[in-house]
Amino acid sequence: MPIQITSVQNARVKECLKLEKRRQRDAQRLTVVEGAREVLRALQSGIVPPEAFICTELVSTPEAAQSAKHLYKLDDARQTRLYEVTPAVFEKLAYRGDSGGIVLV
Repeated sequence: MPIQITSVQNARVKECLKLEKRRQRDAQRLTVVEGAREVLRALQSGIVPPEAFICTELVSTPEAAQSAKHLYKLDDARQTRLYEVTPAVFEKLAYRGDSGGIVLV
């Protein structure tokens, strides 16, 4: 079951934002995947992200919808921790404007 996040001050949001810095990505051995096409390619190649942030209001492309469906299945199987976020929270997380409403960590 996805966890709802409505505040940009949430600890998980802050941890994800730390990954903007290369030093943090290297230290945690994590990266961020953003963009409908990139997320879909990562999932199709077998990547199982430990965390994913999704804003259902912003999922508008077929690629993003397919990725969202896959992520909900991974969440049900407890392989990925899925967070449903508000548009304001997603705007804070997203590096670029057209990201399809999904960010993988």
